[in-house]
Amino acid sequence: ERSFFMSLIHATLKHKSKLQHGTRDLIVDCWLKWFRVGEGKNGGGGRESSMAAPVHECFILLLNEWASLGNVLLPRDKLVSLSEDAAKAAEESEKICRGDDNDDNNKEESSSSFFTNAWVKDESNFQPIKLQYERMLKSLPATNAEQWKQTLEIDYDHIQALKDEIQKKEAEREEKKKRAREKEKERSERKKKKARKSQRTEVDL
Repeated sequence: ERSFFMSLIHATLKHKSKLQHGTRDLIVDCWLKWFRVGEGKNGGGGRESSMAAPVHECFILLLNEWASLGNVLLPRDKLVSLSEDAAKAAEESEKICRGDDNDDNNKEESSSSFFTNAWVKDESNFQPIKLQYERMLKSLPATNAEQWKQTLEIDYDHIQALKDEIQKKEAEREEKKKRAREKEKERSERKKKKARKSQRTEVDL
């Protein structure tokens, strides 16, 4: 539950920059494990993905709060690496829930990662998480932010490629639906012609 994670964040932030690195690392290790143990009614084996879950949002929120306290508690490079770990943990969780742990090519509607798809689609359940990542990116120098985006495949080139791919697949689906409607119309016309022919035959008799 989100309330649990928020309570944990508030308790952790009471220590501010005095929090020991060992304690910080213990919290991080435990939190990243929570990405992989979600239980729910959705997905394979009753597991629930952490991609758009509170555990994801609140972890990035915690990283942002720590980073705002200065480099002593959470240096910039540590912030970047931990946020990457979170995105990758959410990706693995999504793969497992979809029964796709060993098939990298069966990715939702495209060949891009689930994280990239979630970022581009920007659905309501992912928006709070994206907001925290964007907050983090604003705190980084432009070069570091761009490198982070490239690592997680949400830079301009990856996003544009995904949008083009989604658009192409959507066009293919529409074309398929159009052909199906045309075939259905042809079948309907044949039935009508057959019915009219049968009626004429009955009249002649």
